[in-house]
Amino acid sequence: MKKSLFWLLALVLSPVAVLVVITPMDSQKQYIFGLLSIGILFLMGFSKRRSVSVIMVVTSLLMSTRYMYFRLTQTLHFNSSIEAILGMGLFLAEVYIWVMLLLNYLQTVWPLKRGIVPLPDDMSKWPTVDIYIPSYNEPLEVVRDTVLAAQCIDYPKDKMKIYLLDDGKRSEFCRLLRRRWGGLYHPQ
Repeated sequence: MKKSLFWLLALVLSPVAVLVVITPMDSQKQYIFGLLSIGILFLMGFSKRRSVSVIMVVTSLLMSTRYMYFRLTQTLHFNSSIEAILGMGLFLAEVYIWVMLLLNYLQTVWPLKRGIVPLPDDMSKWPTVDIYIPSYNEPLEVVRDTVLAAQCIDYPKDKMKIYLLDDGKRSEFCRLLRRRWGGLYHPQ
């Protein structure tokens, strides 16, 4: 019942959304539309309800889609081939960002909900866990503290492997691993 009501509402409001996107507005009306949308988003931002999140996403998507429609219909007129190449490159980058925005909104509004599965009582049936610690030229002390914290995780030691991924090929990492933990160092 609830799902069918949602789809019915989406079907009824779709033409309204299309009208909001394609209706031409002068600068003053566009300014008012933008301020109202931002005001709605700001006021709704204090709520944690899912329905409010959906309304915020729809409002943001309407504004973004309106901008993309404007870019497509009003700004892609070029006088030279270099303008066309650069202008279309910028437009395609904006389309990519708009698609990423849409996908991120879908992931945010409808997250995958997984139940917590308890581990079996028999520890031999527990899964093995690999912990990867990437190091992007951080100081040795920072990485050392991270490795020590990973070693303190409450999990059977024979079921856990810690990998230190160093992109700097630093010899001090190799010495630290061998001296402290007897680890192997494989520079890439």
